[in-house]
Amino acid sequence: MFSEFIFCDDAKLNEIEENIWIARNIRHAMEIGELFLVYQPIVDINTRAILGAEALCRWVSAERGIISPLKFITIAEDIGFINELGYQIIKTAMGEFRHFSQRASLKDDFLLHINVSPWQLNEPHFHERFTTIMKENGLKANSLCVEITETVIERINEHFYLNIEQLRKQGVRISIDDFGTGLST
Repeated sequence: MFSEFIFCDDAKLNEIEENIWIARNIRHAMEIGELFLVYQPIVDINTRAILGAEALCRWVSAERGIISPLKFITIAEDIGFINELGYQIIKTAMGEFRHFSQRASLKDDFLLHINVSPWQLNEPHFHERFTTIMKENGLKANSLCVEITETVIERINEHFYLNIEQLRKQGVRISIDDFGTGLST
């Protein structure tokens, strides 16, 4: 018989409790609007022209305040909620982009960047769902850029490649986010 001791301090217990709370509350947070998007401008450093914007998901909980996206996105992936959350982000980003585009004069080459989880890209019909949302919002493929985190290299399947290729064929741009922090460098 083996015995094992695991020591846990207050900081670790607090982290575990916070992770459990996030896992239990993320769906409700999405339903009541605590999860929302902010847009980070993408600027040409030479001309200072705004080239596009990256949609970033944020969570401000009425109960807990600001929840780190690094934490809640990871937990959403761990509990199998990332696809639902990811599609909601895509729908919201494209809808808000359409609304904004109708009210502002954007350059034709303005790009909306949307972060996509590897779990979504591993789905057999991701590109079809993405295209449907794009068409419902009257957007052109060449106005969109799917950002993929470099660390996804270890989590991809055959659907990943098919989805990327289909999106590229339509004119959606693909970029690697956080390049230099993962496995390909």
